[in-house]
Amino acid sequence: MSKVIIYLQHYEKYLLHFGLIILSVVAKETFAQVGKGLFVGGSLGLRTESGTTKTKSGNIVTETENPKQSSFGIMPRAGYFFTDNIGVGLTIGYERTFYQEIDELPNNPSHGVNTTVTTTTRAGLFNIGLFGRYAQQLGEGDFYIYGDLGFDIASGSSKIEEKKKQSNSSNVNITEKDGPKISITSIGIAPGILYFPTKKIGLEASLGNIFGFTATKEEITIGSTNSTQEIRTRNLYLFDVSSLGFIFGLNYYLNR
Repeated sequence: MSKVIIYLQHYEKYLLHFGLIILSVVAKETFAQVGKGLFVGGSLGLRTESGTTKTKSGNIVTETENPKQSSFGIMPRAGYFFTDNIGVGLTIGYERTFYQEIDELPNNPSHGVNTTVTTTTRAGLFNIGLFGRYAQQLGEGDFYIYGDLGFDIASGSSKIEEKKKQSNSSNVNITEKDGPKISITSIGIAPGILYFPTKKIGLEASLGNIFGFTATKEEITIGSTNSTQEIRTRNLYLFDVSSLGFIFGLNYYLNR
């Protein structure tokens, strides 16, 4: 009888160990899946570009600054995963852009007098968009790769500031005017990395669209009249470095 009790005690011990192993595996798999349900959050985007161009003519090397441009955006969003891998969502955001160009105009070359013209354009754009997401787990950990297919509509206005300064004077002439009204429609594919430091919080990082199409409309008021000029441009790009920017996001998964 004592031997049977000992065997049962050993058997219960093995069952307990086995049960703990199963629970840990199930918990790990449950934690690792994105899971069906609602998520809310947002992202911050930053892009900046600057540089110089060197021109050599004989022994003379001239260095000029390239246009500087940068943008910063904030984009709240909400979405829903229908399966462990596929979800859709809605975004609403605001983006602030900056573009500056410097030109050197020779007023009186014989006297070495030049005029430096610095033109700065600032624009604010409101954005609304839809996106679909596919997420794939990497191994058995908490890292995922994902791809977003997004459709966005943005509109806003801009201001233009022009500064003129002659090389033989310290005076700066500043003029400001309204810039074009801007409307943008875009569609693109953006890959990224998703990481879950906790069960319900997901951190993600992306470089933005690697493939996309953008249609832009600019409406410019001519002089002090009521007449306007409309400029339309279309851009199809693939791995365009100038279109990339660092985007960091955080989401809270309610049903995970």
